[in-house]
Amino acid sequence: MFTLDEILLRASTHPMYAHLLGDNHRNNEGESKIRLDDFPTVDKAHLISGFAKLLETDPTALHAAYLSPTGGTRWGSKQLYFVSDARENRLQRVEHAERVLRTLGVFTPTDIVVNLHGAGSMYRSLDLIGALIEYSGATDLSVGVVTTYDPVVLFTELFRANVVTGTASRVLEFAEYIAAHPEHFSKVATLTKVVYTSETMTRPQELFLRRVLKNVEWVASIYGSAEAGPWAATKPQRDVQPEIREWNEFVFDSELMVVEIMDPDGSTVLADSRAINTGGPDVEPEDSGSVGEIVLTSLSRARNPLVRYRTGDLGSLSRYVSPDAEGGSSSSLCCLRFRGRAPEKSFDLDGDYMDVAEFQQRVFSKTEYRVIEWQVIIDSFGEAGCKIRLEFRVVAEGGDEGRQEWEEKVQKDIVDNVVGPQIQVVVRKVDYTQLERGKVARKVVKVLDRRAGRIAGQ
Repeated sequence: MFTLDEILLRASTHPMYAHLLGDNHRNNEGESKIRLDDFPTVDKAHLISGFAKLLETDPTALHAAYLSPTGGTRWGSKQLYFVSDARENRLQRVEHAERVLRTLGVFTPTDIVVNLHGAGSMYRSLDLIGALIEYSGATDLSVGVVTTYDPVVLFTELFRANVVTGTASRVLEFAEYIAAHPEHFSKVATLTKVVYTSETMTRPQELFLRRVLKNVEWVASIYGSAEAGPWAATKPQRDVQPEIREWNEFVFDSELMVVEIMDPDGSTVLADSRAINTGGPDVEPEDSGSVGEIVLTSLSRARNPLVRYRTGDLGSLSRYVSPDAEGGSSSSLCCLRFRGRAPEKSFDLDGDYMDVAEFQQRVFSKTEYRVIEWQVIIDSFGEAGCKIRLEFRVVAEGGDEGRQEWEEKVQKDIVDNVVGPQIQVVVRKVDYTQLERGKVARKVVKVLDRRAGRIAGQ
């Protein structure tokens, strides 16, 4: 891994960052001392355009590279394909597995893990999670995405697997299958741990999971993205989450990732992981109660650095206290209290982060629809609540004539160009009185998430 100084020095000459730095880092003697806050924050749009230019201008950009797509639209070319160095990528997996996952007990050498993550179309989570399992010392049963869960039952019974891992929706689908085929439970009764990724698992969903897979004692989650790679995880929990919760507590290693918490406009750093355990000369004292946007600087990626990347996620920082530390904190592990997405910017959907701007640009900005205002209401259905429905309420010019045809056309546009056919989409043309508004300022709420038990802000 790299020091922060090494990352910043590389970023100062990298084509995606050099033009952002300017002369702010020059001190009075004219010598260059680069600090993290000399760089402005960047967002996904900046990385998309930056990598596009890099691939056009640098013939070596794809040499010994690892490409990973991130969410947004599943079908268009505007996904972010983050290009990282293949060797750096492998080393990051090793470090995260050994320093975080194995330390917390997410995966341990005694675990035999049924891996239900997906692969294909540049999507590589099956490979990623499989590597984390093996680097943690556990055994990976790489089943992948299946059309029927019979093979999952077969491999679980054959190898006496004790862990199942997948996206939250995939794990819940497996539980639904067992609920519908109770005769198979005895074959999967060895499962005692669930590790999910990509999506939040709500309290009702976790209760359903534990009710069906009766022997599951531990539930944990891994946090990562194409931009940052895998970098945080929750400690396996024996108890079901509380009825009302404001966060999920993830643990990360501050020697692998610098995390800043920033106010919504990005002008003020509210907290910094460098100050949580050890402090430093360039870092203000911690304010672990401050909630803001999570901004990441990776200490694992030097070839194409990730510097002050605004994730769109909300959270706060606090110390990590090891159960074996007699009240003291670990030297480099920190806690991130993850509080969900900034709802005015994006929301999570079936393992992807969907940008509000994506819907606006690809659908609602089209002049033929004459849209004045719109909002989306997210709800879940099905026994485990793992099926998603999006209801779009749209205020548009024109009367009721041709309403149904207009709604069907917009609905098809959303499905074809943004979310894909696996999500149920409903479009309703309404007037302003039918839009949901905030209780205090009475402003139109752009994204309203009604999925049960969601983290505040989602």
